[in-house]
Amino acid sequence: MITNGASYFCFKFDEAENQYIEIKELPAYGDMLTGEFIAEEIEAPPPRIPLDKLKDQLLLSFEDAKANDYVGDISYGTPMNLAVPLFNLWEGLLDVSVKMPAGDYGMFRLIEDYGVRMLTYGNGSGGHFFGPYRSFLVEIDGNTEFYSLCVTSYWKDGWLEKGKLPKTCICVAHDDEEASHHALQLVAEDNVTVSGDTLKFYHHGRIAVGRMGSGKKSDLLNLVRQRYPTIIKGDRYYLGSIRNDHPLRLDEPDMVDLVVNLISYSIVRDEYRQTVKNGKR
Repeated sequence: MITNGASYFCFKFDEAENQYIEIKELPAYGDMLTGEFIAEEIEAPPPRIPLDKLKDQLLLSFEDAKANDYVGDISYGTPMNLAVPLFNLWEGLLDVSVKMPAGDYGMFRLIEDYGVRMLTYGNGSGGHFFGPYRSFLVEIDGNTEFYSLCVTSYWKDGWLEKGKLPKTCICVAHDDEEASHHALQLVAEDNVTVSGDTLKFYHHGRIAVGRMGSGKKSDLLNLVRQRYPTIIKGDRYYLGSIRNDHPLRLDEPDMVDLVVNLISYSIVRDEYRQTVKNGKR
């Protein structure tokens, strides 16, 4: 049971099903001792938005965001030719009916596609990111860790007041026994190219090391060259591509390739951060 004093989440482990079942209403203590409980009925996930309706749905969400002074997952400042395929990507990541295949992906072994979790992260510049993330339980050099992906809006202090529009960002979060943070924040407008219905994902290689400030792009490049050289394209990194001509699924080769590269690149970025921190001690 988890509680903050005002609300709670309570689960019972069902040995027959080998899983935890959420309890809908907290029973009396005596009933708990006898195993009596009311199981929560798990609702079916909402249906995917049809491909030809994604733009219409985005337009409605943009109008609602502007009218109510908030920014949604896909920013209303993102050009529509980029926003629609990013929305399709986000729909694919949120679709828990499809799982990324477990197995060895080089830099890591995927133990389990963990589905969607509600998570929150901060960053060194004071940003705060809360919402659904698609989480992957992975093994790296014998350690079990989480990497999680989300698509969310992104802006910095002063942007909105100055009339600068927010952008859309792909975030890769990392949780291990020591810390939880964003290993990568890939701002789509600065790193993703659009050609017809094809999106190509790059990254410029800039990196922050917590509150220590910026790291050296050249040093990160040298480490990537040693650890994961296949993504190096000149002075930046190529992380994969998707085609916005169908509802994207997490078991498709292009989607798997993109997720694998995002996680693998994030692993190397965290290795670089640790090297810098160790050198400052």
